[in-house]
Amino acid sequence: MLVAKKLVLTQKSRDRRLTFDELARSIRRSSSVPMHRTIAFAIFSTRRQEEITRIKMVDLDQEGKLALMRDMKNPGEKLGNDIWFDLSDPAQGQSSR
Repeated sequence: MLVAKKLVLTQKSRDRRLTFDELARSIRRSSSVPMHRTIAFAIFSTRRQEEITRIKMVDLDQEGKLALMRDMKNPGEKLGNDIWFDLSDPAQGQSSR
């Protein structure tokens, strides 16, 4: 960070965060992608953005509440590191009540 600041590669930190109302308005604006579902999936599945965008419909086992993560990020292995992970009800877009 010190070097980046000296090279003026960093900017001033933000002084405020997005409010829930601002977030809700921005989510509603998106017409081509159901962002509310995407955000909920990201939160409740605890997957990285890159991982989420690589999941295919054939990788989902909705009955077993599982999804296949292909080539999961791992420092030692980049390819062939496939794992099945659990999908909670909220990650599937269902209420857990």
